Amino acid sequence: RRASPDQHADRASDNRASDNGKGGVDWPLEPDSKGSSPCVSLDSLVGRLLLLAAAGLLAASIPNFPFVIALIGSFTTMLISFIAPPLLYVGAHGRSLGWRSLSLNALLVLTGVAGMVAGVRNAFLSLE
Repeated sequence: RRASPDQHADRASDNRASDNGKGGVDWPLEPDSKGSSPCVSLDSLVGRLLLLAAAGLLAASIPNFPFVIALIGSFTTMLISFIAPPLLYVGAHGRSLGWRSLSLNALLVLTGVAGMVAGVRNAFLSLE
């Protein structure tokens, strides 16, 4: 059943920030009832800045940083997309899977390995 335009407008208004009764809007980052603010603490800010500086130094110190990114990208993309999910699925369901499901999962893993090898090969070929 389709919703009328009025119902869509009602849903959109429900998603907006609500009036807090003090003439302002109740935003998520306002202090809670105890007076503590959920905003970023100084320790957290310093830690984030140190991580950012370390990443910048790492990027500046590696002479061919795009090569490193290509290697990491080809390796992790295939691992996360094609290799790990079928392995975890087979590991979770084990003996209850039929030969067809096992063979399709094996095909996915082999496709991921082939893609990983091709990506790593292309990354090394880009050095020349």
